[in-house]
Parts: sequence; structure tokens; C-alpha cells
Amino acid sequence: MAAIARPYVAAASAAGYHLLAADVFGDEDTRAASAALLVLPYRDGGFTEDAIRHILIPALSLYQIPYLLYGSGFETNPSLLDLLSPHITILGNTSSTISRCKSPRDFYASCLALDIPVPDTRFALQSFIDEPLDAWLCKRAGHAGGMHVTPVSGGMPEPEADVYFQRKIAGQPVSLLFLAHDDQAHIVGFQRQLVCPHGNLPYRYAGLVGPLALAPGVQDALVQAASKLTSHYGLRGLNSLDAIMVEDAIFALEINPRLSASLALYEHQAQWLRAHVATCLVEPQVNIPAAAPSGVGQVRANLVCYSPIDVEVPAGFAWPSWVVDRPPAGTRIQQHMPLCTIVATAGNDREAEHLARQRAQALNEALNNIEPSGESHESSSFGCQSLA
Repeated sequence: MAAIARPYVAAASAAGYHLLAADVFGDEDTRAASAALLVLPYRDGGFTEDAIRHILIPALSLYQIPYLLYGSGFETNPSLLDLLSPHITILGNTSSTISRCKSPRDFYASCLALDIPVPDTRFALQSFIDEPLDAWLCKRAGHAGGMHVTPVSGGMPEPEADVYFQRKIAGQPVSLLFLAHDDQAHIVGFQRQLVCPHGNLPYRYAGLVGPLALAPGVQDALVQAASKLTSHYGLRGLNSLDAIMVEDAIFALEINPRLSASLALYEHQAQWLRAHVATCLVEPQVNIPAAAPSGVGQVRANLVCYSPIDVEVPAGFAWPSWVVDRPPAGTRIQQHMPLCTIVATAGNDREAEHLARQRAQALNEALNNIEPSGESHESSSFGCQSLA
């Protein structure tokens, strides 16, 4: 279960599990990999209590589902997991752990206490009102996808309880996917985060590329930070640590105490998902796969494609083989909203990203040939044979 469940459903299906999937988009890939699929409403960065009570819980009983795996969608309201816990065994961190990890005050104080570099973070406008505003970003606790990150210089936000402010650091956004087991952080791999700026959203999430070979000092710093936070918060299973890399240093941004979409970048994702399940069930023997060899073999880019126009997906639309998260025919998608994910592999991360962005451009051109009625022009194509 997640806002976009496809990466976890694919891994769980490959691991041999029988699945009831639940997410927000109901894409064709998730539907094909699961026995049944629930499409749940989503509001203000998370699932709703009504959806949990009146759609998900009855379905768990109907399908007799014993375990819940979850990704994004609970950070803004972790207590929703407490509604579920009487009905199902939850495999992942507890609601109290999520609440602590996603509290900006707790995370900032914890990083300082653990000697983990972290950007200067403030919780009131008055604390930096005499400084240049363009040096600060405004964020909302528990939200994901970069849609909640805006420059303070773009206008003062309305005072809200979940708003906080972080000093801007110029660098490369990177992350570490790791398995927390016995107070240790076991490396799955390192990845680079992609962005697709739009309007007043310079950090709008656009996917990931990896596995990466980062400088040894950077890798060590990320692993040490993840290990300290794992022990401090009592993390378990698969989690990810987001950071900004500046030359050979890192600044921790947040822990995502849940399954991460970065799992889809890795060849042995089924084995890592089994290890996640075994860790969360506290099984006596957990088979932990070897970390992905960074800088060796194929690097994969998963690029979120935002729709260039308001579009209704036509029946029979010829999605290329390099598209996942394909919306069903008849789905109406507004301009600038997520449409699908573009996949590309290459010998290094820059080439993989470049190929993915080329493919996104080709797809956008084909989408621009769709009539408002949802029908395609006969001339619609992806034009560039090298993208096939």
C-alpha cells in the first residue's frame, strides 16, 4: 500500500507473494501484478481516515490478508496505522517511530545530538526575518514529492503548525536505501534524485537514478548517518535517507521510515523485500543480500513524466515498452500532474537520465497529438526509433 504502489507490488510479486494492492492511481502495471487492486482517495499528502475505515479494512477481511507492507501516504497522519493494527500485522516501522522521524524538530535535534551534519532549521519566521529570505526554503512536515518545498522569497506562507524553514544548501540531492536490522544499516545502494522544476516548485520530484558510485567519503558519511539514526529511532526493514551532497560532505535532510520507490532501481529487489518481511517479523534468520555494485554494469533511471496537457487517455493508446505506471484508458489527467514513469538504462547515471528525458520528450509529443475527446491522431508516433 502506497501513494504509488507499483514498485513494491512488482517486488512482492517477484518474491512470490499473493497480493491485494492499494494505491491512488490504479495503474495498469499494479493491476496486472496483483490479485486485486483498491484505488483509494488521497488528500493533503496522505490517505484519508474514511478510506482506511470504509474501503481498506473491509477489503482486508474479505480477502483475508495477513500482512500489510506500506510506502508513502502515512507520514502526514501516522495514527492511521493504529487504525489498521487490530486488523492486520503491519510490516514496517511503528506509527510512533514514523511520528518521531517525520517531526522536523525531533529529526533536527537528533541529528545535532548524533553529530550528523544537517541544514540549519528554524520553526518561526521571526527567527530569521533579518536574514536574506532567498537563503531559506519553506517545507511542510510529513509531505513528500517536493511539491511542498517552496522558496521563502516567493512569498511568506500562511502560518501553519506543520510548516518549518530550512537554510538552502547548493548541492546534489542523493539518497541511501538501506535495510535496518539489529540496529545496523545494511546498504542496498546509493541513488541520485531527479527534479522537474515547475513554477514556484523548484524541487518537484521527478524520480531517481542508480545505483551510483559516490566518493568513498560520501558513502561512508551516508552509511554512518543511517546507522546512527537506525539505532536512535529503532528503525526496522527497508528505509531511505535523503541528503544533500556538497563535494565530499553530506547534509541529512530526512529519513523516510518506510518502503522507498528507489527499490525499483535494484536487480535483487525481491530478495530485499523478503529480507524486509523477515526483519519486521523478527525471524531468527534474515538473509541479507549483498549491496548493489555501484558503478558496475547497468544504471537505471526512473523518471516521472508530468502531463504536458489536460488529457484523457485513449483506448488502445500504444504505450512504449519503456513506460511503467501506465494509467488505464479513460483516465483524465490534468496538465502538470503525474502521468507515468519513464524507464531507461545505460552505462552511467548521466546517460541513463539523458535517455529517460529524451523518451519523456517523445512521449509528450505523442500526447500532444491526442484530441480533447481522448482519440489519437493516426499520425501519432514516438518518432525516434533509437528510443524504442
